[in-house]
Amino acid sequence: ANEIVSKRAEVLAHTVGRLGSPCGIVTNIDAQFFPGLVGEDGQPLLFDRVLADVPCSGDGTLRKFPTLWSKWTPQDALG
Repeated sequence: ANEIVSKRAEVLAHTVGRLGSPCGIVTNIDAQFFPGLVGEDGQPLLFDRVLADVPCSGDGTLRKFPTLWSKWTPQDALG
């Protein structure tokens, strides 16, 4: 897992640790600068799966306030 906010990364590391899996990694870095990871043997560490908790789409807000659709642009989706 990668979390850019350090306090949330600490909570995430605690939660992942409670799972008891030896395969969990928590990092705290801006993903655009995510480094290549290597094991002790120098071989690259690869991911079997990636779980993404992506930023909110705003769908709930748009359902509550349908008049916002007339003001929405694709640029708004980029944050």
